[in-house]
Amino acid sequence: RGLAMAKLNGSVPLPKDFVVSAIYQDLAGPPIEAIYAARTTDVAGSLGRPLAGGAQSVNIPLLRPYQAFEARIRRLDLRLTKNFKMGNKARLQANLDAYNALNSSAIQALNKTFGAGWKRPTQILDPRLFQVSAQLSF
Repeated sequence: RGLAMAKLNGSVPLPKDFVVSAIYQDLAGPPIEAIYAARTTDVAGSLGRPLAGGAQSVNIPLLRPYQAFEARIRRLDLRLTKNFKMGNKARLQANLDAYNALNSSAIQALNKTFGAGWKRPTQILDPRLFQVSAQLSF
């Protein structure tokens, strides 16, 4: 829990020059923060003066840092590769990749300003994506 992180990767050769590989990541979710933007009128009474430098507001953290976290980020990327021999020296490697194969929509960042939009996601994990690629070596 908390900030613990696990990353695993590996590949397995298959018959007929195929190779399958995978990368799995289990990462801590973003920390939940609550920042209150106090106006100078809100704090002048307790300070006994306005904010220094003509500042109009000051950010006040309402939660201790790293006290709470959003749900963990779990991601699986897969690749299927086929190797082709072309003559004596040339090789062709064809790949089919599936990024975020489980199609997770884990939250990566969220609004930390305390108010109506607090904890609203500002960034989520990219959706499942397939990619076809090739590499020619000679």
